[in-house]
Amino acid sequence: MIGDSLKVSVLSDKTGQDHADFYFPAGTWCDIFRAETPCFDSKGENITMNTRPTDAYVHIRQGKIVPFQDVINLKRNTLTTKDL
Repeated sequence: MIGDSLKVSVLSDKTGQDHADFYFPAGTWCDIFRAETPCFDSKGENITMNTRPTDAYVHIRQGKIVPFQDVINLKRNTLTTKDL
């Protein structure tokens, strides 16, 4: 968990499996980077997700906002931290 709004799920200790259980606190959770994946409700339970050791999931709790910057389209070589 990153605070109470973001959850990162990574299977980092096992190879050769295609799913794993990840604990989600109570609430409605949405995958940030896989918009095609439906949001789901958790009662504070393990949720089984398809995964490989190279996969990482980032979920956000319903009703929360995370600001992003589009670094690909920014002039990243000319902007300083102050500019951003």
